[in-house]
Amino acid sequence: MKPLAFEADVDGQPKPVQMRFGNETDLAELRRWRSPARLRTNPHVSDALEYARLASKRWAYYHRNGETMDHCRRELARIHQHRPRIHG
Repeated sequence: MKPLAFEADVDGQPKPVQMRFGNETDLAELRRWRSPARLRTNPHVSDALEYARLASKRWAYYHRNGETMDHCRRELARIHQHRPRIHG
């Protein structure tokens, strides 16, 4: 799927962003993240690895329950299907 492209404000400057939806292959790759031995005591590295582990665990939980977004068009169709109808 083609990534979504947009700009985000970073310190008052527009920066390009490309976003795509993750899948099970991405999850497997995220779970394999490791750091070199020389960086294991760096708190920023250990925080990043912990975040990756927690995020992958949470994504897997929601994905098992069918609660993850994997394709924009499919999700937009779901939104339109379930949105409340307003009658005037």
